[in-house]
Amino acid sequence: MECLVFNDLDPVSKNSFTYFLSIKKEHSFQDYGIKHHNIKEAYKNDSLVALKINSELTTANYLDEFGFECIYFISKHLSSSGVFTFTTHSLGNPSKEKIEINPFELSKAAPQSMYSFIKEFYNNNKKLPITYEATHHGPLLKTPSLFLEFGGSAESLESTENAKILIDTVLKSIKMKHVPSKISLGMGSGHYPSKFTSLAIKKDYAFSHILPYYVLNELNLEELTKLFDTAYLASKDKFTNIIIEKKRLNKQIIDNVLYLIEQKGLHYELL
Repeated sequence: MECLVFNDLDPVSKNSFTYFLSIKKEHSFQDYGIKHHNIKEAYKNDSLVALKINSELTTANYLDEFGFECIYFISKHLSSSGVFTFTTHSLGNPSKEKIEINPFELSKAAPQSMYSFIKEFYNNNKKLPITYEATHHGPLLKTPSLFLEFGGSAESLESTENAKILIDTVLKSIKMKHVPSKISLGMGSGHYPSKFTSLAIKKDYAFSHILPYYVLNELNLEELTKLFDTAYLASKDKFTNIIIEKKRLNKQIIDNVLYLIEQKGLHYELL
């Protein structure tokens, strides 16, 4: 059983839940009696649960206890540039700095689910922007999980039409289960890895965690090894190759990455 998670604490999640309520009968959702102090409403059909929670999405570590196959967090996206986009990303803290999560702690990624969302979105909304984001923020979960977002500027978060597009797309992507040609770890991109998104759309590559250059360039071999080993285990679908965007990686990091790949006997591609 997979799970959609909403709250009332940001307008994208709130408007998306309102739209979900308007179509829940069409998708055979009925009231579901989950009892938990952080759950305000719950609905269920044969394959999917939808929850409205009263905590921040980024701190909902307690959702592990329900044993879901995969958790889809419906959330806002804000960027300093204010550029509008739909996004999806894995969860965790790949950096060596302690932020809200300890260094090198990653939630279990759901690469096929992120890929299926991107593929379904692109097939039906070619005039709208869609991108992966690099792995960032919590919650920290053992359950495979992903964030699905739209926004950019504060004003863009209020769109009920985009909330409809987001929910329609994720419901279709869960039903369709688009199957990728490869599962990959992404390394060396910026926060918005346009080349990796293009590989998903054009070559059917799915990405688990995406580790950006500004994180990797700060790591020594010991730290990089710890992050690499963590990423290798933290994925529902194991990656079989590594995609390395080398432009902004320093030479020592590239050498260290290639050394670790060789140690594990994995394939890689340099962009």
